[in-house]
Amino acid sequence: MTEIHEEARVCPSCGAKKGVAGPGLSRRDIQTRAAVPAVVGALPLLFGLGQLLKGDGIGFILLTILALIPLGVAGWIFSASRQEEKWWQ
Repeated sequence: MTEIHEEARVCPSCGAKKGVAGPGLSRRDIQTRAAVPAVVGALPLLFGLGQLLKGDGIGFILLTILALIPLGVAGWIFSASRQEEKWWQ
């Protein structure tokens, strides 16, 4: 029950850490982690668009389906950053 300011990340008396999905994990950390699968998912999507411009509709569909997997993972990770920060010990 120690009074601490809003910007504090660690409680000075008990050592508890503030975080979203675990101790010390801020929203910014989780959003950064979501960027990696988003970039991985964007690559096949860009190649798929190139296939579509060349007239290969099947290649576009297959690469778009392939891109949905990492983009879905990125969305799931990003949704975890919407949680409220809690104190973890």
